[in-house]
Amino acid sequence: MLRRILTFALLAAPAFAADWVEYRSGPLHVFSDAGDSKARERLTQLEQIRFVLGALLGKTELTTVWPLDLVLFANQKEYGAHALPQPLTDGGSATLAAWTADTALPRDLLRAITQRLLEDNAGRMPEDIETGLCDLFSTIEVNATRVKIGAPLGDLSGDRLRGWAKLQMLETQPEYSGKLRTYINNMQNAGEEDQAARNAFDMNAAKLAAEVDAYLKAGKFEAAPVTGKA
Repeated sequence: MLRRILTFALLAAPAFAADWVEYRSGPLHVFSDAGDSKARERLTQLEQIRFVLGALLGKTELTTVWPLDLVLFANQKEYGAHALPQPLTDGGSATLAAWTADTALPRDLLRAITQRLLEDNAGRMPEDIETGLCDLFSTIEVNATRVKIGAPLGDLSGDRLRGWAKLQMLETQPEYSGKLRTYINNMQNAGEEDQAARNAFDMNAAKLAAEVDAYLKAGKFEAAPVTGKA
């Protein structure tokens, strides 16, 4: 009940007259008055993030400490007065997010959701790896069961861009993608990158860094398909 009260506290009085429907998949909940299609699209996008990241971590079902509630308004006009100060907000018995059905989910929100899933399910990794994963998953493209990841990002530079390019290369290039899970598992809980690179790619950390530098310099970034949830 507390979660419901906190969630619907996002809504102004006129919104209560609308028909709100709740959609659920695991810890992900979407509360929407934007119609069935848009609500299902948003829930599917979040569920595919959970599924693809779970496969990368070697876990079949990622969970969260608290449910993640997305309040989906029909349009920007309805949403504007209820915008949250940050992508995810603590709601006591749930983590709250809000957005609009007439605009794609923002990358900052996708990054924050990925970070939450990592925090609640994975051993801690170096900051550049976790940030790179969050930036990578912010590029996810979902069309039902068809999922792509790794489209170019235009808002990164410096070490942040290099960190994204590294994970983008390892996820999208065939010579690396099948071994990325081993690398990520080795990097959790203060793993050494040299050992992780050897176990996954049969090269040391210095060689992997050189491969990343060359890939970043070439600048040919394209999204690649990944296995989505049926």
